[in-house]
Amino acid sequence: MGDLQRGDPRRLGDYRLVRRLGSGGMGIVYLARSPGGRLVAVKVVRPRFALRPSYRARFRREVAAARRVTGAFTAPLLDADPDAEAPWLATRYLPGPTLHEAVTRFGALPADAVRLLAAALAEALADIHRAQLVHRDLKPGNVLLTPEGPRVIDFGIARPEDSPTVTQPGSLIGTPGFMSPEQALGRRAGPPADVFALGAVLAFAATGRRPFDAPDTAETLDLVERARVDLGGVTDRALRAAIAACLRRDPARRPTAAALLRRLGEPSASVHGTRWLPAALATEIEHRSARPPRPREAERGAGAAEGEGAEVPAAGIAAAETDEPAPSAPTPSLQPSCDAPPAPPPPTAPRRRGVLRALAAAVPVTAVGIAAATLAWGSDDTAPPDDETPTGRSQAPPTDPPPPPEGTRRWRARVGDYYVRLHTADGAVVATSDHDDRTLALDPRTGTRLWTRPDSACLAASTDAVFLDGGTGSSTLVALATPSGTPRWTSGSSDFVFLTQAAVTSATVFCHGYVVPPFGDTTVTKLIRAFDPADGGTRWSAEVEADRGLAAGHGFVAAAGTEALTALDAGSGRIRWRHPAELINPLVADGVVIASSLRAGALYAFRAGDGAPAWGMQLSTLGAGIRLHHGVLYLAEVGGEVVALAPDSGEPLWSRQLGNGEGADYAESHRLVLADGPDGLSTLYIAGTDGVVRALDPADGRVLWTYPTGDPSAKVTATAGLAFVSTQDGHLTALAPPDSDSDSDSDGASRGTV
Repeated sequence: MGDLQRGDPRRLGDYRLVRRLGSGGMGIVYLARSPGGRLVAVKVVRPRFALRPSYRARFRREVAAARRVTGAFTAPLLDADPDAEAPWLATRYLPGPTLHEAVTRFGALPADAVRLLAAALAEALADIHRAQLVHRDLKPGNVLLTPEGPRVIDFGIARPEDSPTVTQPGSLIGTPGFMSPEQALGRRAGPPADVFALGAVLAFAATGRRPFDAPDTAETLDLVERARVDLGGVTDRALRAAIAACLRRDPARRPTAAALLRRLGEPSASVHGTRWLPAALATEIEHRSARPPRPREAERGAGAAEGEGAEVPAAGIAAAETDEPAPSAPTPSLQPSCDAPPAPPPPTAPRRRGVLRALAAAVPVTAVGIAAATLAWGSDDTAPPDDETPTGRSQAPPTDPPPPPEGTRRWRARVGDYYVRLHTADGAVVATSDHDDRTLALDPRTGTRLWTRPDSACLAASTDAVFLDGGTGSSTLVALATPSGTPRWTSGSSDFVFLTQAAVTSATVFCHGYVVPPFGDTTVTKLIRAFDPADGGTRWSAEVEADRGLAAGHGFVAAAGTEALTALDAGSGRIRWRHPAELINPLVADGVVIASSLRAGALYAFRAGDGAPAWGMQLSTLGAGIRLHHGVLYLAEVGGEVVALAPDSGEPLWSRQLGNGEGADYAESHRLVLADGPDGLSTLYIAGTDGVVRALDPADGRVLWTYPTGDPSAKVTATAGLAFVSTQDGHLTALAPPDSDSDSDSDGASRGTV
């Protein structure tokens, strides 16, 4: 707990704020007093997240979920205004520790107490499911032990049971170790997922340790997916059988919450009060209940300092314990591996499996109660773009803004039989058609063909050159000058190797991934080779896998493989550091290396110099919609939101909701590209899943113009102030701003196949 700080509101709705109870990345929890003098806990979303439509929508869902649940073992919502300029909700103030804190501090509960706890939590879940909701994050940190009995808290990621987006495809929702197999696999989570989580919570209460216990979260999720649970520490046979039934791998074989209540039978004692708990724990709860913070004393600044909430009565906001990472604000916890072996990570720092092998602990929030601080809460007063006013802001009667103008089509030409892969260089748009195995270059102003290379594919492009493979089955690299197509150099290999699609170029180095096939007893070898982009001279080679992407810049090369993300010195190829995680699509910014996770939609940043974790955040995107340009990181999330971030800190700069993800395939997001125009101004081009191409001002996200393509999977690139869109029918369309003084597209549209 702590005093109110400068900038904190003094009143929200009818509630007068008197102290801080806790804070996290996305918001702050306050102790407040109602007009009648009742103590309440008020959760407030920080300003910058209130500007993001996705977070505001999530907060509305939390409020709606809390209002629908009115059972005896859930904490009551008293009031809320999710549409306020600073969205907030007020809950009853409930003193008491979380189950996680209680077991960690006082040890496992006896079997009789666990049976009573099981009945109370099963009744709470039955009420939640009766309201057609799924909690989706039941864990020891979301169970509050109060003098009035156990309470299930935090509906921050609850969803309607019949919601088609109960779980976003390709993402993990919940807490590793307390999620169901279907959640660990990124599938839809219904009421059986809550029952599985209940089994894990009860096992934790009965044994004092997680039932799915492994050295890291990757292995933990493997155990969860297979439902490989160790219940040896549960000595009561009937209780062990009930927990085992909840932890069945097949959701259809788990009991419902109501059926579990019937199985547990009539409780032997009441959970009202504390007599059902061990004496030391009961004394702690009674101590907290007997000494609630007094509003007058709080207003004078008396009491514990902020960050000492474990020693004062807990409040109506759930704790995000450091050993239970919140899904929405992961921070990288992998230790860098350099020349010396890394120090082992702390035993309480869990890591996710596969592409999300590591999540650091969420920001601790010492206050506890209904609405969890498991959101990624932070502080910033960034104003929204001028044409985007947050919902709930006091304003004049709204009027619909005029739609942005439509872009001008310069020309349209057929360049293949299907989608083509696009690259740009000065004076050329380069398209590779994998269906007819050819690469061709077009004049960006007219669509005129500049040159064609049969049986080859463009791998990368620099400002004045493109780099192609030498043809099917070849290990030769070819550099062509643009726009002429004149060969600049050719680099062959005496080894029998295969080129991969991983390639990248910067001002000083061109890197490419190779695979050496096995011979006899040898295994597959994967390596990177670096060339001088000007003359093709070999710079260095390194036995590093780059199947998941390559990036170069600022003196570094970042290689993402199935086993690790590796940073190499661009000049020598020396490995600077290595992280054992399957991350993809690396980006190199000034001071940080950024990579995303395919499975969980998480984004991580590591300090370029030593590989130390810089920041992390969980997203809904698979990484296709992530770009870095002029020191700003741009990303598109599943659901239509586009966000600009500061790459060194992950701080949001602005966000824009562009559609609602309509037309998207599995976990697909908008596709982004940024380019500088002839006037030196940058433009962010977006090929939307709704079949619309948009040009945005990258400074604030303002939409400059749009163009309907009708193709939700269109691809986009840009150069010379123009955008180029590849559609499913194999056509390439050049688009210009609506105020462009260019010629019309009549002649370009008639060119047909190039």
